[in-house]
Amino acid sequence: MFKILRYFVSPVNPIWEYLDPDPDMQKLYQEFNMAYFNGVLPYVTVRWSERLSLLHEMIHVYLFVTGRNDDHGPNFQEEMRRINRETGANIEIFSTITEELKKAMYPHQWQCDGPCQKHVMRATNYPPRNTVGWVKQHRKECGGKFVKVV
Repeated sequence: MFKILRYFVSPVNPIWEYLDPDPDMQKLYQEFNMAYFNGVLPYVTVRWSERLSLLHEMIHVYLFVTGRNDDHGPNFQEEMRRINRETGANIEIFSTITEELKKAMYPHQWQCDGPCQKHVMRATNYPPRNTVGWVKQHRKECGGKFVKVV
């Protein structure tokens, strides 16, 4: 339903406050996923937050899923501008990702067994690879290995 409506009414149009002042955030996440991210985002539990922009956080998830994660870099800004253009939204760079969303995106936790005790949250169930630049540097400086903790 929303995919059709988005061409007629922006998801940020004030009329939605009158049509549904208490929207189902889970349903919005699923509809935005289909409408703006080609349905590639994983299922996560979504709750209302006054500090959090749903579309902002969905861009982070989308970039992670598509292997283009760059925090708030050029890829994020490109997607932010695209959605702002398409919807009339005012997605901004500054937003705080909730712990629940972070845990949903990165459920596997690893900790260095060396002196640094660095903690890493990952989406995949394997330790950071030595082929990644920061991991090579870590191994050289600390000497420790990453051990699964959660």
